[in-house]
Amino acid sequence: MEQHHLHRRRRDFEVRTLKSEGDGDILVYGSAGLVHDLLPAGLVDAIHLMIYPVALGRGTRLLPDGWSSRLKLDSITELGTGILSVRYRLGAG
Repeated sequence: MEQHHLHRRRRDFEVRTLKSEGDGDILVYGSAGLVHDLLPAGLVDAIHLMIYPVALGRGTRLLPDGWSSRLKLDSITELGTGILSVRYRLGAG
């Protein structure tokens, strides 16, 4: 798997270029800030979450305000010990 590191000021341009040149999926691991940049730019097709049964009181929200209503549930898979793999597609919002 080829890896790319994105420059903070050019994230949307670089991801748009990767999408136009590639034929596979682009995966983002653990970067709510990047998701906040790419959603408004229309560069996210799906969100695949691994949900662990742990409650935390602080942290960065994964989705900016108003975006959760645009998610359409695609699939849920139980992985054992309470862990869920959840995939959402982005719908019109």
